[in-house]
Amino acid sequence: MQKTIRRLALSPAIFLLLLVAAACGPLQVGIESAAPAGRSGATDSLPATPSPDRAAATIAALETANAGLASQVATLTAAQAPSQPPPTQPTSAPPPTPVLSVRITFPPGSASATVSPDLAPGVLQVYVLKVLAGQHLLINADHDLQLEITGPDGRPLAPVAAKPQQWDYAVTKTGDQTLAFSGAGHVTITIYVPPLATPAH
Repeated sequence: MQKTIRRLALSPAIFLLLLVAAACGPLQVGIESAAPAGRSGATDSLPATPSPDRAAATIAALETANAGLASQVATLTAAQAPSQPPPTQPTSAPPPTPVLSVRITFPPGSASATVSPDLAPGVLQVYVLKVLAGQHLLINADHDLQLEITGPDGRPLAPVAAKPQQWDYAVTKTGDQTLAFSGAGHVTITIYVPPLATPAH
């Protein structure tokens, strides 16, 4: 018995540890198993969320691919479309050249005047002369040409007598008479208006 007590007395440190353990309660020792290297635990099984930069790069790549596809479709559509010539704009005829009239006045004491125009094909040479109603217009030309006279009311006058290069018109209304000559080349024209005859008393 004394030997047993002596052996226990030889280990005071162990006895002190037992007392501390009894005061703190039972000890629980747990062993946490570590996951093997290269294998993820339960929390690692969730899919990784892509970063914003990577998502933006993917969207840009898709947009570029769509733009390229749209360009190819447009090219194929244009190649298959039948080629049509561009519409031609209708060409309008140039406006006619306005006809300028030349007024004829008789020198004092004279009843005639002479003009020498250069006529061009398709272009009228127009003269204006004031004549009284009842007077006659006697016109002579040195070669063939065409003549048309219009009264102040815009109505054409009919010649009383007409011969090659000679015309006689009776004026029905007082006012400007319009003489339109047409032909080609240089021509000399004499216009004579006899005075009205005075009635005898």
